[in-house]
Amino acid sequence: FADSLRGLKSRHAAIGAVRGAGLFIGLDFIGLEDGEPDTALSTHVINEMKKSGILIGAAGKYGATLKIRPPLCFSKADADHFTGVLSTILGNR
Repeated sequence: FADSLRGLKSRHAAIGAVRGAGLFIGLDFIGLEDGEPDTALSTHVINEMKKSGILIGAAGKYGATLKIRPPLCFSKADADHFTGVLSTILGNR
């Protein structure tokens, strides 16, 4: 799953870093002009993902990090759905 998210990083410049261990992953959003944490984008992504039935939260000092902690029953299909929805949201902004 983390590898899929790292693949998104190469296609979306707003993803600054993908880090974590196992299924506990942080995905940082950064501003395209200044490289600083992008809290507004994080909030936008959280709200749009909720519309698609995916509940996710933010973390970090600036609230610009998606805190991804799926349940242990998280399947490859779930991971593909998550990354697809995230990619669509980032591509439409």
